Amino acid sequence: MKLGVFVCGYNCALYVQAAMDSIKEQTVKDFVAVCVDDCSTDLTAMILNGTKDERFTILRNDTRRGGTMTRLRACQELAGMGVDVMVMLDMDDQLLPGALERIAVEYDKGAWMTYGNWIDEKGCICPHRPMSEEAYSLMWGATANWIMTHAMTFSSRLWAKIPNANWFHADGSPFGSGQSDANLMLSLAALAGPSRIHGIPEPIYRYTRFGSASCLRLLPASERNGDWGEIVSRPRPAILEAL
Repeated sequence: MKLGVFVCGYNCALYVQAAMDSIKEQTVKDFVAVCVDDCSTDLTAMILNGTKDERFTILRNDTRRGGTMTRLRACQELAGMGVDVMVMLDMDDQLLPGALERIAVEYDKGAWMTYGNWIDEKGCICPHRPMSEEAYSLMWGATANWIMTHAMTFSSRLWAKIPNANWFHADGSPFGSGQSDANLMLSLAALAGPSRIHGIPEPIYRYTRFGSASCLRLLPASERNGDWGEIVSRPRPAILEAL
C-alpha cells in the first residue's frame, strides 16, 4: 500500500517545519508527500524549498486559490504518483507518531475513508463520535459536517470517481470557492457510503493553532451536548449532482 500525504496552507512559517518533521518521523517510511503553498507572503515558501527529502514534492500557487482548490491541486499531483491512500495534513498541524501505520490498518480492513481524533497543543483530546447510519443520513447537517473536518484520509479509488478534476458548478463558479476542507470531504463521503468510512478512536493528529475549547465553540449547543437532534439540513454540494 502506497501512502501519499498532502500538506497545504497559507502563511504557516511558524508551523510548517513541525508539520514536515512529523511526516518524516513516521514509522511508515514508504510514502510520498506533496506540499502546496497557497502563495504565502511570509517565509513558508523558503522553509518548504529547504526540504532535501526526495519523497517530498514542493509546489506553490502563483496566486491565492483558497484552501479547497489548493488541496485539489495537491490531490491531482498525488494521483499522478500512483498512491493508494491520500492523507490530508494542514501546514499548521502535525501527524502524531505512528499515525500513517494506524491509518493503513483501516485500509487493510476495507476502509475507503477515515476520520480520527486529535489533540491540541496542550495535549487535550478533542474526540469525535462514530459515523453512524443516522449521521450519514444527515450528511449535510452540522454533525456530519463537523465529523468531516476530522476526515483526513481517503482512497485513490474515491478520488478517481470525481468526474471533473476542476470541480466547477454548472454556472461556471468554482466548487472550491469556499475555504473549508469539508467541501472536499463531504463529496467524497457521499461516494464512499457509511460502511466504508472508518473512525480511528485514538488521536492521530495534533492541532497547533486551535485548542479543543475554541473548536468546540464552533459547534451548535445541541452538538456540544452530544444530542443528534436539532440539526439543520444543508443542500448537497452542487458537484454531486453530476455524479
